[in-house]
Amino acid sequence: MFLKNYYRGLEAMTAMFGKQLEVLLKPLKIGPLMASNRLIAAPMVKCFASPEGYPTERVIAHYKRLAMGGWGIIVVEATRVHPSGSQFRGMLSLYSDKHVMGHAEIVDIVKEVSPETLIGVQIVHGGHAARWSITDWMPDRDGTVCISPSGIVPSFFRPGRVRAMSSKECDEVMEAHALAAGYAKDAGYDYVMPHFTHGFWLQEMVSPYWNRRTDRWGDPKYVITELFDRVRDYVGKGYPICPRVCADEGLNRYGAEKLLYTGHKGPDPIEPRGITLNYWLKTLLPIFEECNPAWMSVTVGDVVVTCDYLIPPVYHSRGYFLRVAEETKKALRNKEIAISTAGKLAMDPGLMARVVAEGRVDAVEAGRPQYADPDMPRKIMEERPEDITLCTSCDWCTQDLFEQKRTRCAVNPETMYEFWMYREIPAVKPKTIVIVGGGPAGMVAATILARRGHKVILFEKSKELGGQIALASRNRLTADLKNFILSYEAKLKKLNVSLRLNEEANIDKVKALNPDVIIVAAGSNPVKPKIVGVEKPHVLTEDEALLKGPDELGEKIAIIGVRKWGAEIGLWLAEEGKKVTLIDEKPGPAGIDMRNWNRLYFWLMWRLQELKVEQFFEVKDIVIKDKSVEFKDKEDRKHEVPADNVIVAVSRKPNVEVYEDMKKIAPEVYNIGDSRAIGYLITATRMASHYALII
Repeated sequence: MFLKNYYRGLEAMTAMFGKQLEVLLKPLKIGPLMASNRLIAAPMVKCFASPEGYPTERVIAHYKRLAMGGWGIIVVEATRVHPSGSQFRGMLSLYSDKHVMGHAEIVDIVKEVSPETLIGVQIVHGGHAARWSITDWMPDRDGTVCISPSGIVPSFFRPGRVRAMSSKECDEVMEAHALAAGYAKDAGYDYVMPHFTHGFWLQEMVSPYWNRRTDRWGDPKYVITELFDRVRDYVGKGYPICPRVCADEGLNRYGAEKLLYTGHKGPDPIEPRGITLNYWLKTLLPIFEECNPAWMSVTVGDVVVTCDYLIPPVYHSRGYFLRVAEETKKALRNKEIAISTAGKLAMDPGLMARVVAEGRVDAVEAGRPQYADPDMPRKIMEERPEDITLCTSCDWCTQDLFEQKRTRCAVNPETMYEFWMYREIPAVKPKTIVIVGGGPAGMVAATILARRGHKVILFEKSKELGGQIALASRNRLTADLKNFILSYEAKLKKLNVSLRLNEEANIDKVKALNPDVIIVAAGSNPVKPKIVGVEKPHVLTEDEALLKGPDELGEKIAIIGVRKWGAEIGLWLAEEGKKVTLIDEKPGPAGIDMRNWNRLYFWLMWRLQELKVEQFFEVKDIVIKDKSVEFKDKEDRKHEVPADNVIVAVSRKPNVEVYEDMKKIAPEVYNIGDSRAIGYLITATRMASHYALII
């Protein structure tokens, strides 16, 4: 019932919001400039630049692809202004005249494709969030590499990694921002965006927590006005300066205090705890307003301490930054300053239109959603929002970033492979292709193959598409994954793919279709571990638990196997009021094998603690009884926890039997997704795309 009420079908979305979406297409004044619409491709680091920081052909192709999508404003990703400020491998740079030509090429290709699109660049220094191992910076004798206003660092940083800057170094980095702005103008950018948020140097300089200096560089008014003044010395008074700002660092959120450095025993005496909304509105916003920015992008969070705040994961609500952006817009005296925000707004076209129509913000930014569908604005212009591929906030793009890898998108396999590896070439000889399995791999393969001109028949043994995503979206915390199903189901129907739902493929049925190619995407099955009592009727697999939901489960629940999806199920049930115990034979923390730092370390882990969910790791000798679970901890102490239901979520196995059957039928048979190797959403969709592009 929750999902039925929560989600609209895409056809309904078209009917409800088709005309309302027109508000997003109204022009927007940005200082002396005019944006053609109110849809902004927000700055997203992609890690595809050369080691020296030059744009590669892949970077240029990506911005060309965005320009083709019709965005009113494009912000080129965070670009470092100084060798000491690298946060990621493959960052763009703009601290030398040598970098200008590459940026000019980005500008030129965007303007050639979409002359009306405004394009600017975000300029940044990583501060204490810089990665010492990838800075082009000689370490001091004591081994420190990174620099910050006062040397205050999160508690988990290695000792000596960061030191306080001298006044001369503050001056040097500030001048580097101004010089980069000058280079940006030389490259042809329409505006420049200083990065005053997300825990990087400019935010650290105006945060009362990170900056405890007593010289002029400890005064936020001096820092902000100095930045604007120096930039204008290079670009002139009429050139738009459009800062991305932090309205709340979130350092008072549960769990954040555990990651903060105090330097002494007891609570940190510094108040307020960093930038709060009140501090932003009363202290920092008036200073920014005096400097007369053309537009402000309002965000929250700190990449090191409150990452889930600035990159809200699937668990968080849509419009996560909306409150702080709305308060900022209300507080502004100068109503000519445009205000935009992000935070899962662009996952929902109807919500985007509503907040702009109501005047809560002037424009909407799409960070992760621009990866999911670079054509979002064009599809709105053409009155076909049902064709938009909606972001799921699964965070694979940012997980790649945190792992210092090149960005990919789990929803859209084209992202960052545009005009190169990903090319949908029409089939020379259309074939009849049967796909067995309607999960993510099967849906993506069917979509690409049908677009290329093949005749596609898709079998799905259950009554709905989506596979594991359909199950996972039953969990209220991960319900936004349903966006994947809504998006691809709409595509399949529009492409006239034959959907054989609630119908299991067998040798006779498939053979009768005389297929040229068979693609098996049959998914995986949960495996019950060899535990005493695991066959009892109250013991469920994770799939069975998701199908039942909280209402059909008992009040006391033990979950065995919580390094992956079991952790999310446990948190969901705990939030629904169940007494949950998490148990695992391997080391913790819960959720560690999800490979998603943002979801795990910055929210799930703290939320489980906040709800006082009991967790036991490295246990042994597990015995499931009728109303409890017994086990020994790593110190050999015996425990018994009550359990009306036991959920086992230890492992899964590929459904290889289907592939073995299908190999007997057609000359060309492929096995993809979890039925080949257990993976993640991104591994399933990308594997599907690779095969669908070559058949």
